[in-house]
Amino acid sequence: YGGSASGTGGLVSTSATNTITGLVPSLTLNLTGVGNSSVAVTQDNSQVTTAVQSFVDSYNKVINEVATDTTFNSTDQTKNGVLFGNPIVQQVQQALGAFITKSYSGLGQYQSLASIGISVQQDGTLTLSSDTLNTALATAPDDVRTLFSTNVKAVAPDLTATPPVLGSSAIKGIGATLTDLISQFTDAQTGSIFQATDAITTQETQLKSRQTELATLLLQKRNNLIETFANLETNIASLQQQGSAISSMSTSASNSSSKSSG
Repeated sequence: YGGSASGTGGLVSTSATNTITGLVPSLTLNLTGVGNSSVAVTQDNSQVTTAVQSFVDSYNKVINEVATDTTFNSTDQTKNGVLFGNPIVQQVQQALGAFITKSYSGLGQYQSLASIGISVQQDGTLTLSSDTLNTALATAPDDVRTLFSTNVKAVAPDLTATPPVLGSSAIKGIGATLTDLISQFTDAQTGSIFQATDAITTQETQLKSRQTELATLLLQKRNNLIETFANLETNIASLQQQGSAISSMSTSASNSSSKSSG
């Protein structure tokens, strides 16, 4: 493998079968006979294009879902999307917009999604120009890879070190930037969405507690009213008895006075 036409130089490789894998990354050689042959290897961009198209499709799915959930109905607000006006969703929309238009300086020839064929439509979704992407891959494949995969962590300055360390900022490509963006909203400890969910859960617990307190208070008021009405009925009955007694006494006194006059 890799020798000259005269058979000198190169590498010797052995295989138990006529199928050789691993000699060249991602290349399988099927041996059909004894002799010399030339193998030309060209770059297959189809997998890269498929992966980028998958990214575009996933992004569009999020955008369409957000658009549905934040729908505004000017004639019937009861038909607004369930997340219409939600501040967290608005933050997500703004962050995604900034991500799509971000410029990645210092990463080579290609410094934005637009430069490799990914453009933003009027409705916020993305579209991929396969021709532009393939041209970029043919022209400077390493720069395309760098644009997507760069993730250099920041170095803190340390002037006490020998030699002194001046420090440097983090350099991140599309992949690392998107990972940070997703974590900003979905991290189980610090993510905005999880924090909002925790706040809703806390509010729900507080409302249920308040509901229980109000139910107890209403029961107490009900019992107090029943007791008050019962006492009122007793007092009314007593007044009726007293009234009857007074009326009876008045009648008796009137009869006695009439007899004395006679």
